[in-house]
Amino acid sequence: PVIISAVALYFLFAKLQLVNTSVGLVVAHSIGAVPLVVLIVAASLQSQNIRLEHAAASLGASRPVTIRRIVLPLIRPALIV
Repeated sequence: PVIISAVALYFLFAKLQLVNTSVGLVVAHSIGAVPLVVLIVAASLQSQNIRLEHAAASLGASRPVTIRRIVLPLIRPALIV
């Protein structure tokens, strides 16, 4: 399955003229890494205590402030792995 996916990706990149380019390299590595990153971050978010977000909201924090000051510091270890 991995070889078949790699060959299909190569033919797609050949059509898009991304073979032997920096953009093609970045896109190819990103395609492989995104599912793993999504799993790690989702697991980190599920283990987070929702009460902290509710406490921040009850103290007047907006949703973006809550994400920036509460959620992101809590999931930082999962993002840096």
